[in-house]
Amino acid sequence: MSRKSKILIVFFVLLLFILTGCIWGKDKPADGDESNSTKKSTDSLERKALLVKDQELVVVYFATPDRKNLVPVTLSTKPTNEAPRIAVEKLLAGPENDFSLPTIPEGTKLKDLYLLGSTAYVDLTEEIMNISDDMANQTIDALVFTLTEFPAVEDVQILINSQIYQEIGPVDISKPIKRPHLINYYGKDSPGNSLAKVYFADANAMYLVPITVEVNEKNPPLAALKKLVAGPPEKSGLISTVWEGTGVNSLEVVDGLATVDFNAETLGYGGGSTAETMLVNSVVLTLTQFPEIKGVQFLIDGEKIEYFPEGTDVSNPLSAPTKINFSE
Repeated sequence: MSRKSKILIVFFVLLLFILTGCIWGKDKPADGDESNSTKKSTDSLERKALLVKDQELVVVYFATPDRKNLVPVTLSTKPTNEAPRIAVEKLLAGPENDFSLPTIPEGTKLKDLYLLGSTAYVDLTEEIMNISDDMANQTIDALVFTLTEFPAVEDVQILINSQIYQEIGPVDISKPIKRPHLINYYGKDSPGNSLAKVYFADANAMYLVPITVEVNEKNPPLAALKKLVAGPPEKSGLISTVWEGTGVNSLEVVDGLATVDFNAETLGYGGGSTAETMLVNSVVLTLTQFPEIKGVQFLIDGEKIEYFPEGTDVSNPLSAPTKINFSE
């Protein structure tokens, strides 16, 4: 064989090697099997079961029927130390009603769940990859939001059949993923530093859905409350929780208590316990997200009233609900 032929053969072998490497990515593990790819970063950490103490409620993240938004749903379980595992299994199983949609591809199973330091390792079957590129972010966010509800978890490393993969769709899953600071965001591409959540109703008025908004840094609670009264973003598919004409006369925060004075039009929703619950909870959830606010006192045109039209007791300050969108 001539020297020129040998050079050509070597060239084509190298080219084939390079092309094969380029094909690898979302269809191949990032660095071989999980034990090799995680060894350097986890040698000094002890693998532990992700356990809690006798927890009876878990929060999982499904999608609104139009798939535009993630919605937190509180589900009940028997008191258990394995609430994180149950939360993931309930997330994979999907919702039990027609008012929300699953966020995880059908058929995905949980193989393992454990803790290394403050990172939750969630090992799933390959069906997790059966998702379109435009839905991948929602799928990963739902998983990360669900697991980071537990205080011991700061971030989440996704494994597929015990291996670390490079990506799912456009989402990089080769490294642990921290809890996103945005949920259901409809603002500009580069949000500012002062952000808050405002709670609107889904199109069926079944669930409260958090929307991330930018707020005035001088008075974030008042800015968030005014965003709530102004209504949801036009393309969000959500509806307002307040009646048309609702206005905020004032908001004062003293010693952990937010006293919010609404105008009389606030009670013009014409009755309906669902509407009233949505109104009260959206206000309380929006305000109590701020660390300086522990409770909310409602006033109407400067006067304290005992009850709203459908019987909600507002004579005393209300604290944040312990359950959001509770489904037994």
